[in-house]
Amino acid sequence: MPTPRLLAFFAVVLFIIVPLILLLGISLGWFAKSAGPTATSSDEIVLYTSIDEPIARKVIEAFEAESGQRVRFVTDTEATRSVGIAEKLRAEKERRRADVWWGNEPFHTLRLAREGFFTSLDADVAEGIDPIFVGRDRHWVGVGVRLRVLAISHGAETKDPSLAALALENLTHPKWKGQLVMARPNAGTTAAQMAALYSVWGQERFDAWLRGLRQNDIALVGGNSIVTQEIAAARFTIGLTDNDDITATQAGGGSLTQVIPDQSSSASSSPLGTLAIPTTVARVDRPESHPEADKLIRFLASPRTEAILRESGFTIGSTRPQPGANDTSSAAINFVAMEVEFEKVADALPEAVRRATAILEGREP
Repeated sequence: MPTPRLLAFFAVVLFIIVPLILLLGISLGWFAKSAGPTATSSDEIVLYTSIDEPIARKVIEAFEAESGQRVRFVTDTEATRSVGIAEKLRAEKERRRADVWWGNEPFHTLRLAREGFFTSLDADVAEGIDPIFVGRDRHWVGVGVRLRVLAISHGAETKDPSLAALALENLTHPKWKGQLVMARPNAGTTAAQMAALYSVWGQERFDAWLRGLRQNDIALVGGNSIVTQEIAAARFTIGLTDNDDITATQAGGGSLTQVIPDQSSSASSSPLGTLAIPTTVARVDRPESHPEADKLIRFLASPRTEAILRESGFTIGSTRPQPGANDTSSAAINFVAMEVEFEKVADALPEAVRRATAILEGREP
């Protein structure tokens, strides 16, 4: 049986020493957590990116192998592509954690630049890049180009040759009722396409097109990759998506065809062209920025990265009129690009997304 002295000792341990140890542990844990980003900044460059994770990983691994510098990258989900990671950066405005930004399109990047999140890049970073893909005050540069395309179910072109030369406005024809699918228009490149069309067509024509899609019972799904999976499964005939999502689905064994829309002239007008979307690289304005951040920026903006992106099937073209000697990938295809001003499209983004979401969901904006 324990003696009174032993019981007193246990009481001291249980009620005084143990709580003190727990309190000290909590305090140290809180301190380590609050100091986390600063503590790791000397070891790793922090990259925020909306590029698909497997593609971003290939590029980062190539950079790490070449430079010996580690990178910690934070990605986005497909359902919130671009929007989610942009909002994360905004939420950290007073205590920024990212050193480098790599967006999968220019429009959220441009809006963040206007809000003061980025600093000007050195002039040599933009060397060789077409000026249309260089932001105002060099706050960002474009790297590689993706296209908005149409995914066509296997064999459908044989039955209907008109599918090979579709324009987006053809999708409102009654014969496509129940055969159309697209990602919800509130994020990523689908949102960018809505903003571009709103900017080029104007509100009246844009709204009429959306109502036509709604009348044709277009299905809305959670991302561009789901669009291509639905097309490959022959649940729909036509899907609005990106070239890289078609490539990925084909690589996984899916049977579907890619058509670049709006490439043919009509009797009264030249072709509208499709939206060409560069990825965008920027330096986050952060007082304690990693000293090697510029090294990563130069790598991301280089012909080497463009080669990796194209060889991976992610991009389909270059932002350089003359690709560099290190670009060993296959030649880019010829296409007619939609003539847009990135600044105007960025301005149109919130309203275009609001109107598209409302109309396609059966509500008036």
